[in-house]
Amino acid sequence: MVPNGFAFFSTAVASFPFFLLGYEVAVLYGQNKIQESFEETIDGFEDSIRGFVFFSALLAGFLMSTIGRQKMFFVGALAYTVGVAVLVIGYTFKCFKAGRGLMGVGLGFGLAIGPVYIAEISPARHRGFLESIPQLFLCLGAMMGYVMEYAFSKVASTLGWRFMMAIPGVASFIFTVLAAFRMPESPCFLVINGRVRTARQLFEDKLRTPAAEVEARMRQLKNAAGISQETERDTVLDETSPGGIPGMWGQLSRRETWGIIMVAAVQQALQRVSGEYILLSYIRLTLAQNKQDSREMYLAAIQMLLGSKLLGSLLASFLLDRCFGHGRVSLMVVSTSTTMVAMAGLGGAAIASQHGRITRGTAFRCYVAGSLGLEAGTGLGLGPVPWLYGPEALMLPARAIGVTLAVAAGLGVDWLLDLKVIPISHESITAAGTPLLVFSSFMFVGALSCLFMKDRSQQVLLDAVVDPPDSSSTAS
Repeated sequence: MVPNGFAFFSTAVASFPFFLLGYEVAVLYGQNKIQESFEETIDGFEDSIRGFVFFSALLAGFLMSTIGRQKMFFVGALAYTVGVAVLVIGYTFKCFKAGRGLMGVGLGFGLAIGPVYIAEISPARHRGFLESIPQLFLCLGAMMGYVMEYAFSKVASTLGWRFMMAIPGVASFIFTVLAAFRMPESPCFLVINGRVRTARQLFEDKLRTPAAEVEARMRQLKNAAGISQETERDTVLDETSPGGIPGMWGQLSRRETWGIIMVAAVQQALQRVSGEYILLSYIRLTLAQNKQDSREMYLAAIQMLLGSKLLGSLLASFLLDRCFGHGRVSLMVVSTSTTMVAMAGLGGAAIASQHGRITRGTAFRCYVAGSLGLEAGTGLGLGPVPWLYGPEALMLPARAIGVTLAVAAGLGVDWLLDLKVIPISHESITAAGTPLLVFSSFMFVGALSCLFMKDRSQQVLLDAVVDPPDSSSTAS
C-alpha cells in the first residue's frame, strides 16, 4: 500500500527545507562569484551563517511546543522568503548579511520541525518511508544546485549568483503559501492542547488513517495529555496538564529520555562527518593529479556521487519499514559499516599512492569505487535514519525539544567544519589521507551507537509507551 495522498503532500511540504539546504550548499560552491560583488570579505560571514541555523534550530523546539508545528513552519518559510528577497534585491553588504541571516533562521526552523511533523502525521506502516523523503529532497536539491551553479557561472558575477538565489526564493514563496493555507497542524499538538475533535477529524478525513490505528493513537495521545478517554470534544486544559510545559520538563528529567537524545545526537553528528566534506576536497585533488581538473569534470564527478547517494536513499525508503522487522537498526549497521570500510579504503589508497606503492591510475580507480560505496552507504542509513530515530523514539510532550537538541548537535558539527575547527583541506588529504582514516574511526563509533538504538518497527505507534496520568490531573 502507498501512503495517503494528503499525508504524502504534507510530508513533501515539510521536506522542502531539506531541498533548500542541499541547493544552498551546492550554490555556495561558487562563493567567489558572490565575493566579486562586494568589497568586504564574505568568507568569514558565510561560515557564521551556520550559527544562525544552529541557534534557530535550538529555539524551534520550545516554539513549536508552544505555538504549534504548522505555525512554526510558516514562520520559517516566511523568514527564508524575505531573506532571499533582501539578498537578491539589495546591493549593499548590509543587505547581503541581513538576507543571509534570515535565510539561516528559516532553514534552522525547517530542519528542526520537519522530522517531528512528518513522524506525527505518518501512519505507522509508512512512517519509515515518509521520514526518508527529506533525505531524497536534500540529494535532489544538491544535484540541482550544482547544475545551476555551473549554468550561471558564465553570467556576469553581479547577476549570476542573484539569479541562482532567486530560484529557491520563488520556491520558498510557494512553500510559505502552502504552509499557511494547506498544511494541517500536527494531530499530536492538537490533542495535547485539548483539541480532541479536531485531531480525530484530521486523522479520519484528511490523513485517512485506518480506524483501528486512529482509536489506538487517540487513546495514547489522551493519556499523554491527561485527558479523559470519554472526552471527544475540544476542551480547555489546565496549565499543569501532563501534556503541557510541566509535563515536558518531567519527561526531560528522565534518564531514558536523555539516553535517546544522546543516541540521536550522535547519529546526527555522524551524518555530518560521513565523508562529504572530505570528498569535495578529494575530488579536486584526484582530478588534478590525473590532469582532468576542469569545471565540467568536477560537476560530472559531483553528480555521480550524489546520484549514488540518491540511489542508496531510494533503496532505504523502501526497506526502512520492511528490513528484517528491524529496519532502522539493520540499515544503520550496514550503512556505518560500509562507510567505515570505504573511508579506510580511500585513506589507504591515498597513503599507498603517496609512497609510490600503487600507480595514480590504480589510486584513481580506488577513489571512484570507494567514493561511490561511501555515498551509497551513507544514503542507505546515515542519511535517512538520524532524521527518523529521534521523532520516533521520543515520547510526547518532550519530542519537540529532544529532536531539536539532536538536530542542533548535527548542525553544530556543520558549523565547526565550516569554521575549520575540524581542518579539512587539499593539503591535509595529501598528507597521507589522514582525515579519511580519522573519520573512518568515527564511523566505528556510529556502528557502536546502533547497539543503543530503541528500534520501533512499523507496528509500533508513536507514544505507545506513556505513563498513565494521575486522576487529579484528568480533564473532563
